[in-house]
Amino acid sequence: MTARSLASLSAAGLVALAGCSYEEVEREIGYQGPARINPWLAAERFAESYGYGVVSTPAWQEPGHDESIWFIPGILVESNFITGRLARWMDDGGHLVVLMENADAATNDWGMFQHAAPPVVSPALRELIENTGMSLDDGDTSASPVITAGYRERTFRIDASPHQRVFPPGHATGNEDEDDAGNGAWKAGAVATARHGLGRLTVVADARIFRNRWIDDEDHAALLAAILGDADNRLSAGFMRGSGLSFWSLLGTHLWPLLVAFGAWLFFWLWRCFSRFGPLEAAEEPNNLRGYDHHLEALGGFHWEIDRAGGLLAPIRARIIERGHHLAAHTGRPESEYREILAARAELSREQIARALEDTKPPRDAASLTHLTADLQKILHSLP
Repeated sequence: MTARSLASLSAAGLVALAGCSYEEVEREIGYQGPARINPWLAAERFAESYGYGVVSTPAWQEPGHDESIWFIPGILVESNFITGRLARWMDDGGHLVVLMENADAATNDWGMFQHAAPPVVSPALRELIENTGMSLDDGDTSASPVITAGYRERTFRIDASPHQRVFPPGHATGNEDEDDAGNGAWKAGAVATARHGLGRLTVVADARIFRNRWIDDEDHAALLAAILGDADNRLSAGFMRGSGLSFWSLLGTHLWPLLVAFGAWLFFWLWRCFSRFGPLEAAEEPNNLRGYDHHLEALGGFHWEIDRAGGLLAPIRARIIERGHHLAAHTGRPESEYREILAARAELSREQIARALEDTKPPRDAASLTHLTADLQKILHSLP
């Protein structure tokens, strides 16, 4: 038996001795596909079954004259400009349904539902509602859920618990009514409606009753059918599912690991590429090799390495000898006496003249080259 087989058998034996126990947990994660991102998909298809053409948009869109009814989250009605457009549309016969609480399209209906604080109603929306005679109650209504709601002299059993209640015109806030079937007291405030010009304004305090998950509970679908059937004509029904989300908030919610990785990569790239993001570079002295004297020094070093500067001295010697011969001929003396003439003019000895012009041995060192060059320069400057 090999060592690998023995190790495998040992591991299997340990697992068998330890035993394995597990627990299966079933958890709902919600719808898949379009129903996951559109909480009003079931309501839209319900409206289609009633003969409406459905308009679905994720953001604010001004209702058109050929559209009969619009379902709009209250969070989108936040300015006088929007309420003015909606008021004119309702005056022409449109039916506006404002969904107050839990109308956010980004809400997870399968998450742990918690009763948050009452939604903030913009002054423009509150004024639009109160202009029809309806009223909003911001009091605490968490004592018992609303199980019965009235709409146009009809009652519907609904499962909702809004923080903010809405009351129709002429209804005293906080009153409890008896339903038509004699089922006892029911808490008003879930749904209210009122005329607005030739159209109608309906306020739904808790929008969960029309969302995909709860629309088939109790009488939610029946209430939606009553609202849809209340229109004089069935042209188009619009659903706005906006929630005030921005592109960056979506990235922060779903793509934060990628953003963190990108930010870390960007930081290290900047640290590597830019000196001010990393350690300071050592200061360097300016390069003096660009000076003219250094070029001459480098050129002299090159000739010294080749032939001890013999290539530089030969042209000077040839020029001095040529000009010495011309000077001797000009003075009427033999050309062989040009050394005496040069010695007299340069104030040098004949030995210095002979060493400077006729000694073809390379200089022994830099000092010898310096003295030789000085003698040649002095002779050359003494010539006319």
